[in-house]
Amino acid sequence: MPSIKNRMLLYLLAALLLTGTSMQQAQAQPRETVKRILKTDNFMVLIDSSSSMDESYMGSQKLGLAKDFVSRMNQTLPDIKINSAMRKFGAEKCIFDSTSSLLGLAPYAKKTYEDALQTVKEAGGFSPMAVGINASTDDLKAAQGKMAMIIVSDWDETGFINNPVAAAEAMKRQYGDRICIYPVMVGKDLDGMKLMEKIATVGQCGFATQAEKIASQQDMSQFIDKVFFTNTVIPDSDNDGVNDSLDKCPGTPAGVSVNSDGCPLDSDKDGVYDYLDKCPGTPTDVRVDKDGCPIQKIIKLNVEFDTAKFDVKDKYREEIKVAADYMQKNPQTNVVIEGHTDNVGSEESNAKLSESRANSVKEYLITKLGVSKDRLKSVGYGSKKPVASNDTVEGKQKNRRVQAVITAIVKK
Repeated sequence: MPSIKNRMLLYLLAALLLTGTSMQQAQAQPRETVKRILKTDNFMVLIDSSSSMDESYMGSQKLGLAKDFVSRMNQTLPDIKINSAMRKFGAEKCIFDSTSSLLGLAPYAKKTYEDALQTVKEAGGFSPMAVGINASTDDLKAAQGKMAMIIVSDWDETGFINNPVAAAEAMKRQYGDRICIYPVMVGKDLDGMKLMEKIATVGQCGFATQAEKIASQQDMSQFIDKVFFTNTVIPDSDNDGVNDSLDKCPGTPAGVSVNSDGCPLDSDKDGVYDYLDKCPGTPTDVRVDKDGCPIQKIIKLNVEFDTAKFDVKDKYREEIKVAADYMQKNPQTNVVIEGHTDNVGSEESNAKLSESRANSVKEYLITKLGVSKDRLKSVGYGSKKPVASNDTVEGKQKNRRVQAVITAIVKK
């Protein structure tokens, strides 16, 4: 039976294994980024300028409070690409259906919006909110995408001569889930609160509130955030720090450094990502293989000689010329010309003979084919490096040779 000490060690090992597994699972989970995005493409403000808006609330005129609310909203809105419109209802005595457009649907601009708002000078007349909502429905006909309808009123007697709920229902039927309605109350009329809650319910995706609850800059920012923006989760499936929607190289292996497009870095611009590149720092004008290493072209020269001879036979001159032409086309190349012998003769005589053979090919390249002597080196190895058995005539013939390997990097 295991001792207490051994059992504790076993428990500790098990705990470490479980912890490691949990950490690996946690690391494997894809990242997600929460991004704040615009959820509406158009907004319209319908402002009440009827006679009840001339009344005082909390020491100020209701119309002044309504205009202040809209103005603060306008000033707090960030610079966003959105269309806007504005309309008022009321302010015309003895006219039951008074409503007028203050700003037609157009790209939003702070100053233009503020100028339109300041044309509302006085409050008066009846409260034909339904007429204003119906007219707003027409104002938005040209709108594309989502819409936010903000109605600012004291909601007092608005249902006395019209039915704003029915008008809101008609607007909702026409635009469906493209439109959300946001009633805002200036005042504290209990019946009016019930009415604006009904209209908010008709809108389904909006909400009702009171202007006095949006008194501070922070409150206004929160109101704008709820009306105009939403948070969306953007996944990063390969955990490279670039969201999937922007990732041009999905599935990048873990731990690989990427650029802003989510693609692995290729520092030497050779077309092979750094994490796969076995030859970093390759010049930009050099062709590379799949490992990022320079592609090399190799020319092999092999000239054989008769026994004890070192003169170059005519049949090898074309092969030597091919090597010379290649060197001329690739001026960065140098070559070592190696001379060899079979095993006939002494080591000393074979060393000299092999040097003579290498020098013969070297001189031919210089004098006959114009290769610079500075690019050529000759060396004799005697019989030390046979390529075949010296026990046969054929083998000896192969060993009486000059060899050279010319390697050049292939350019693009």
